[in-house]
Amino acid sequence: MNGDLFFKCVLILFSVCFLNSEASERSFDTIPKTTVFIAGDDAIDSYRIPTLITSKKGTLLVFAEARKISSTDKTPTDIALKRSEDNGKSWSEIQILTDSGDDAFMDPVALVDMVTGRLFLFTTLWPSDDHSKLKNTAWVIVSDDDGLSWSKPRNITKDIVAPNHYIGGFGPGAGIQMQGSRFKNRLIVPTRQTDGKISKNRAIYSDDHGETWQTGHAAPEGGEYQIAESPHNILRYNLRAGKGKRTVSVSEDGGVSWSASHIDFRLQSSVDYGGCQGSMLGIDNMLF
Repeated sequence: MNGDLFFKCVLILFSVCFLNSEASERSFDTIPKTTVFIAGDDAIDSYRIPTLITSKKGTLLVFAEARKISSTDKTPTDIALKRSEDNGKSWSEIQILTDSGDDAFMDPVALVDMVTGRLFLFTTLWPSDDHSKLKNTAWVIVSDDDGLSWSKPRNITKDIVAPNHYIGGFGPGAGIQMQGSRFKNRLIVPTRQTDGKISKNRAIYSDDHGETWQTGHAAPEGGEYQIAESPHNILRYNLRAGKGKRTVSVSEDGGVSWSASHIDFRLQSSVDYGGCQGSMLGIDNMLF
């Protein structure tokens, strides 16, 4: 099956599970599932690269790339959103948060501040006439009413991109708010940045609830990745390294710098497809 046909056929499914002793004994097939986005709906060719967050009020928000005319990367793409106020049983009508024209807003990364309730959506704009990354720009969109309405996208390229570098993308996936006492409530967002030749990952972080952002040092490598906190005060990233491998690294200073990385051979992904996007979740001393 070719790529276009495959992604037109695939449904993006989000499972909402209520974990208890009874549910844990059931097979995955019995877990309720809801189709949130399906290719062709709302005149969109295909939906890709989902990110899911839970707001301070408990609302589920799912964002995805709405690839308007093709499933191919960097074709005209906007960021779509749907909300659920009943734990995923039903979903709102689609909201389109950007207006790309012929350009492509890609790799949405959502983040919730559980102190203020503010929601953030980060995304990178790829111009249709230049896919070199050298003309990419970084944008943020915010909501202060639980995702019912959103600000206009704001260009933050100069605020978060390292000197003499360019934005390659965010995440993809979700950002986090740190819970440990040392960096309590620090907001963390994964970015991919390049000097025009070599791409390296950098965390951006905020200690004032997203009013300003700082840019961390370059990690040992670059690629699609997510960050989790586990145990408290310790950040770990997990990166798509290709050829069925996943690479991990640790930060003990709240995302400012990263340790030497290594391949975790316990985490295998498809060799045929060179690996794919992965997700991480840290809950206290448990890392998923």
